[in-house]
Amino acid sequence: MEDKGLRIVSRSHHNPIEIANTFYKMATEVLKTDKKAALKIFRSVLTHNPEHTLAIEIVASLLIDEEMWRLAEPHCRNLVKLRPYFAEGHFLLALVLHNRSSKRAILAEAMKEYELALKYNPSHANAHFGLGELCTRHVDSLRHYRQVLRLSTDAEQRKLVLERIDSLRHFMRVERCLTASA
Repeated sequence: MEDKGLRIVSRSHHNPIEIANTFYKMATEVLKTDKKAALKIFRSVLTHNPEHTLAIEIVASLLIDEEMWRLAEPHCRNLVKLRPYFAEGHFLLALVLHNRSSKRAILAEAMKEYELALKYNPSHANAHFGLGELCTRHVDSLRHYRQVLRLSTDAEQRKLVLERIDSLRHFMRVERCLTASA
């Protein structure tokens, strides 16, 4: 498969868009069996066409899967720049920011990106989960976690959210008791 793709690429060497598209097709096939090799090919796509948004999204996602937050960030920022109304781009950027730093300003930017993801796709369960994790007010967290329960079909995520809701409810009860006794 790779040799055939390279022959096609060499015949169309005058057109970078064709080269990028050929590499993209090759990369999607390789992705089924070898993520690391596919990542290299997707990066070749971006060498020939830096605005290939499908390749940008996949490169960002592959880097996120490997928890390579700093390497994924520029791809996510580029995706948001090229497709400002694409909810998944905002979600990926939020996820990267959320996981790469605990600095208040970066977490505030992550919240903004999660909110933009929800603006463009109100049913984005993972964006609700991210906001639930970052909200400073317990009632806001509960509201987002409840949305995750309504939207998500992922059993593992639903279980985690139920645990978070139980913890928040317990914490809120303790908080009320402490406030009442003060």
